[in-house]
Amino acid sequence: MGIPKAYVFMSLAAVAVGVFVAVGGPGALQLGQADSEIVIVPGRSGDPTSPGRTLEIITLLPQDGIPAILNPQFILPEEADSYEEDEPVL
Repeated sequence: MGIPKAYVFMSLAAVAVGVFVAVGGPGALQLGQADSEIVIVPGRSGDPTSPGRTLEIITLLPQDGIPAILNPQFILPEEADSYEEDEPVL
């Protein structure tokens, strides 16, 4: 007859919870490291009686670590006649 699918699913879920706790639980997800910022959004332009709104922006994910291209080097198409295999190109 075999093992019912519900038992297999519950066993896998229990193993997943065990692994999650073993690697640090919620701390492994860095949930406590969220940044928040309060911003004030003005009301409708031209209407001094329109109230603004106060919003809280919460950043949950860290920066991706990809460096910005701050000083790109451009060349003319005529100059782009060959590339190295490992040369970064946009």
